[in-house]
Amino acid sequence: MSRKPDIEAFRDDGYSEKYKTNIFQETARDDNPYCESHVRCQGYDQLELIEHLSFSEYLFLMMRGQLPSASESQLLNRALIAFSNPGVRHPATRAAVAAGVGKTLATNILPAALLVFSGKENAAGSIDPAMRFLRKAVKLPTAEILQSPDLDILGFGLHYGSEHHYLDQVCDTLIADSDMPYLQWGRRFISECRTLERPIGWLHTGLAAAVFCDLGVMPKFGASLYQLMASSGLLVQGLESTNKPPTALPFVRDEDYQID
Repeated sequence: MSRKPDIEAFRDDGYSEKYKTNIFQETARDDNPYCESHVRCQGYDQLELIEHLSFSEYLFLMMRGQLPSASESQLLNRALIAFSNPGVRHPATRAAVAAGVGKTLATNILPAALLVFSGKENAAGSIDPAMRFLRKAVKLPTAEILQSPDLDILGFGLHYGSEHHYLDQVCDTLIADSDMPYLQWGRRFISECRTLERPIGWLHTGLAAAVFCDLGVMPKFGASLYQLMASSGLLVQGLESTNKPPTALPFVRDEDYQID
């Protein structure tokens, strides 16, 4: 008969005495340890970064630990604009607008919207599996992928039976004349599928996932980066609604309700 483990047990974990980060370095002032006299980011002087870098370059530096190439900087800068607005019909945007109309504190509008945006239905929660699928699929021929049971994975970025010509144009703009293997593969795959009379198109999440793969972002970080990109659009639409009355929201008629 096996002996039950003790209810209380000490693991003897050795906890760190100080918080550690490899991204930032702060040097305290001699006369006040709570104020910094010098700050470095990934080894670079923060003041010089403020003076010489764009936000997209600085974001890349924080994530990757190195300065981006010209093509990486251009891609990230364009992606920050391309994915800044999830769309006025997106549930996260509706949440931001409802929070604004409902006179929620301005500081709570963005958290409310991002909570909805963290879901898996064409939102940040589908970025990780989308990126992992793309990293495997890019090495396979189209015919084999179409037979894969993983093709239905939520968030891959393909919507069956619907071509999204605007996102086709966004994809072309993101690629420009640069070598972006994941974006180019996605564009080629969609084109081949349409040739086979399978009229599919990008979803925002799939397009974002391809961008993050081309930028060398790890899949587990993709969702948070996607939330960051969408934050500006969600916030301004919520703030825009703070001075509007409740009648600014659509009112669903009784005949449009369905109670199960």
